[in-house]
Amino acid sequence: IIFAKNHKHALAIKERFDLKFPEFGGSFAEVIDYSVEYYQTLIDDFSDKNKMPQIAISVDMLDTGIDVPEVVNLVFFKKVRSKTKFWQMI
Repeated sequence: IIFAKNHKHALAIKERFDLKFPEFGGSFAEVIDYSVEYYQTLIDDFSDKNKMPQIAISVDMLDTGIDVPEVVNLVFFKKVRSKTKFWQMI
């Protein structure tokens, strides 16, 4: 999971990833936030290790309340000023 600071930042991360890794066809990393119409489907697909996306770029959506045991990497691409929120994200 990559934690972005806002929707524009998340889109920039996805755009850069897709340019750097075109062999993944643009679906390996997806933005998951409230601006996306089908965010619940993306969350469900991300929770299944056999489906795409494999990388979730989140804006305040996957910070708390999600449990996906297959997640092995977290990227904090935004400031987290709360200890409580930080540990919830982990």
